[in-house]
Amino acid sequence: MQIKNMDNINNSLVEQFHNLNKDDAEFLKKCLKLVEDINQGSSTFLQLIEQLKGLLIDPVPTNREYGMQILTQVLEEISHNQITPTQLHFVSDFYAERLKDHHQVVPVALRGTLALMSFNNLPEEQVRNLLQSIFQNIPCQQQQQHDRLNIYKIFQISLENRLRELQAMGFDYIYGVITALDGERDPRNLLFLFNWLPKFLKRFTLGHLSEEMFEVLACYFPVDFRTPPQDPNSINRQTLASSLSACLCATSEFAEYCLPLALEKLSSSLSIAKFDSLDIIGKGCDIFPLSFYVQHSTDIWSQIQREVLNNGDEELEKVALDTFVIVMNKLSQNPDNVYKPILSDIVDTLKGNLVPNTKLFIPSCKMLHHLCKSSKTAATFVIAEIVPLMVNTFHITLTPSHQILILNNLVHFVRIYTDIYENADISGNLPLSQVTCLCLKASLENDLDLRAGGLHCTSIITNSLPSDIRKCFYENMCSLLISEQPDLVRFPLLKTFKSLAESHGDEVQMYVLNQISINNNGELYRYLRSLSTIVEMEKFTEDILATFFKYCQANFDVALIGIDCLRQLLEEYAGNTRIQCYLGETLQLVPNLLDFVLNYLNIIDYPNHKQLLGDISTISKIILRHQSGETQIGLASKCDKVISSYRSGQNVGLVIVMDGLVSCLRRDVKLQLYIVPDLLDVAMKCPYDFIATIACQLLANILNKNLDEEQLENDLKWLEECLNKHLENDKLGKAIHISSWITKALLMRGHVKGAVWTEKLIRLLDDHEEAAKGFEIIMKNCPALSEESFCNVKFLYRQKFFMEITTLLTQNYKESNKNYLLAIGYILKEAPRQVFIMQFKKIVKIVLLCLEKCQNGEILLVVLERLYDLIQSKEAVTEEYLQELLASFIALSTFRSSMNVRIKALECIQHFAVGYPMYKLLPLKQDVIRNLALCLDDKKRLVRKGAVEARLSWIMLDALT
Repeated sequence: MQIKNMDNINNSLVEQFHNLNKDDAEFLKKCLKLVEDINQGSSTFLQLIEQLKGLLIDPVPTNREYGMQILTQVLEEISHNQITPTQLHFVSDFYAERLKDHHQVVPVALRGTLALMSFNNLPEEQVRNLLQSIFQNIPCQQQQQHDRLNIYKIFQISLENRLRELQAMGFDYIYGVITALDGERDPRNLLFLFNWLPKFLKRFTLGHLSEEMFEVLACYFPVDFRTPPQDPNSINRQTLASSLSACLCATSEFAEYCLPLALEKLSSSLSIAKFDSLDIIGKGCDIFPLSFYVQHSTDIWSQIQREVLNNGDEELEKVALDTFVIVMNKLSQNPDNVYKPILSDIVDTLKGNLVPNTKLFIPSCKMLHHLCKSSKTAATFVIAEIVPLMVNTFHITLTPSHQILILNNLVHFVRIYTDIYENADISGNLPLSQVTCLCLKASLENDLDLRAGGLHCTSIITNSLPSDIRKCFYENMCSLLISEQPDLVRFPLLKTFKSLAESHGDEVQMYVLNQISINNNGELYRYLRSLSTIVEMEKFTEDILATFFKYCQANFDVALIGIDCLRQLLEEYAGNTRIQCYLGETLQLVPNLLDFVLNYLNIIDYPNHKQLLGDISTISKIILRHQSGETQIGLASKCDKVISSYRSGQNVGLVIVMDGLVSCLRRDVKLQLYIVPDLLDVAMKCPYDFIATIACQLLANILNKNLDEEQLENDLKWLEECLNKHLENDKLGKAIHISSWITKALLMRGHVKGAVWTEKLIRLLDDHEEAAKGFEIIMKNCPALSEESFCNVKFLYRQKFFMEITTLLTQNYKESNKNYLLAIGYILKEAPRQVFIMQFKKIVKIVLLCLEKCQNGEILLVVLERLYDLIQSKEAVTEEYLQELLASFIALSTFRSSMNVRIKALECIQHFAVGYPMYKLLPLKQDVIRNLALCLDDKKRLVRKGAVEARLSWIMLDALT
């Protein structure tokens, strides 16, 4: 909009704005310059008015609006001390008149009014003047959305800054607000109103207008609003509903209308109405008078009972129960002669449902539990009425599953009672004391399910067990902890043991740990595994670890059990540095374990003692990772002893022990003995693949961490010479395997030789299929070569290698060499997802060739799974190559060598059919139908093999036809 008919309006200021649209950046810039001039004193607000006078009173509405735009923009930005109260008085009168003006002028007049309301020195009478002008002259709901929002903002700022003046207006102000918001439908405006109205309602007495105000708000209840699918970040229904309920519960004057409305909507079949109604009933407890809840208590109870007992919606049930607690807590504020009859009616209603073989048993128990949570009075009353009844039912029930059900619910009464009274001692409550006896009785039953149930229930209430019951448990635990038990029983047994140790540690030490007697290795294993349950408790940590250490130092057979259990303990508490430090520094566990190995070297061998050697290696790694370089240096001599023992006896099992010691040494910790030749010898000659792989990983670990560049160069040169000798003989596969690990070690640290060894591996790929596997080794994460093992790990090295190697393989691919396709498959198997997507366009050609030419079922399945992931998540790159990919999937849907490949190909086709526009699939429709028809013969066989997902693919036949 620009100034029109400027001939009659002639002054320098107006000329500056000539031909400027109010939405131009230059318009705003000039307005801000006016503000700056006034704030700096080079001009005055009065002068601005004089210069704008011609526009402000111009008979053309468009010009008046333009002048008002300039004035309003200045009012919004100007320092408030630049306008005197007298000037504000006249400006306010002017804006009040403009609110009666042409409809083009009204929006900017509202903006100006909003700006004026923020002035602290606005004369009091002008607040009333401006608001009355809005009430009398502007039909709010006929305005645009943003203009209505400005009216509501005027109400908000006046309430915050001018409460006294508003209260002086009395019902005129209240009626004006009601009239303005009545009929509002825009969710943005409604959210603003719902957030503001509670403040308004708390500050004004509505009097005879309370019902009218309530009806204006109640028309939105329940909120039925759906977020537009194209705008997931817009206002959601739950936000609006929660804000509206805060309005409806903002004043006690709404009580007589609000509770009946909520109860009416709660009885409807609409889910959102139920949730919103429960929200109001609960929130109202903070505001509405108690008498109204007493008046409606029967209806509230009846409705909530219906929702809990007959509803299949777990979320709605939870909200209903939480509301039940709030309401019953509110009602508990009544005298006993009012409150207890209400309690009695509820309890009497639910009593009849407490038969464990009926579907109402569990929801009725839930209601009784929540009733107990509402107040101490309710807890005492319900427990006195219900617990004896349920205990009696337990005794006469013969079905273990029903007994467990009863016991679980009885235990909840104990927990609730102790929580609400903040006292674990239930000795003064006879009904609850009976529950502890039932737990003990159940935990000793022959039926395994009942015994497990009894132990589980006991673990929940150990703080409340009386001393005589605890002693019975201790006596039984002495034998139970070390005797063979099915997992069904052992898990809850250990849970109870741990719970008792936490609450009664001294008693557990005296009556359980000090009394257990071990008679055989089976009992020892179960005893140590039991101790692991409580080792983290500071009271027991050192004694338990000392016990483990003692058994690790015993005779060979006992030590096997002690070491195995200790390894499990350390893996379970891998993050507990206190345990690791005590074992590593105080007990010197690793040196002692090495001495143990060396002492029994004449009987320890691989593979007979594979687990023992693996346990010692794992223990060493866990402890060494958390030790300082200085401490690790102290272990170097022990490492050298193990190496010397290996050299003298060639006991390959010691390589596993060496791995545990060496692989987690820090980079600055050096061994005295040079072991690269030893590791190469084991990797090349050892008949056990497991040991050979460990030797390869340890060799790579050492090369990766070697800080001596000269030594590293010599090692690499010597290794290359040795490996080259084996590339033409029967050790070829092992030589390639070792080369792959060396390449990985160099690439991980970003060493320049990494590229040289990579090229060597690519050359091997030309003639040797085994080289393809090497690329999987390079891409795959390996704990032995990780930051945890203090290796050099270049940031994003896998991503960088993936991008470089796929480019090289794509460029150098020859149709006669299928090994490249195998290599691509192995690389994709371990490729990070995001880099695969980024590189997809560059490698799509060789990926498609892999699908077309490769006959290796394992590799095809890998590639299909990676593509299936992209198709399922609708990555744009797959749609771009839809025709080519779909053609490959169609061909593979009849791949005879692997049923899994066929299934995955069909799944890829299916997801294309479901997730992409049909017109893009039509060119290949006949091919899809033909191949699916060929597959129909195998349908029954696919289903018999358990490939349930494959059945989904047959749906496509209908979809495509």
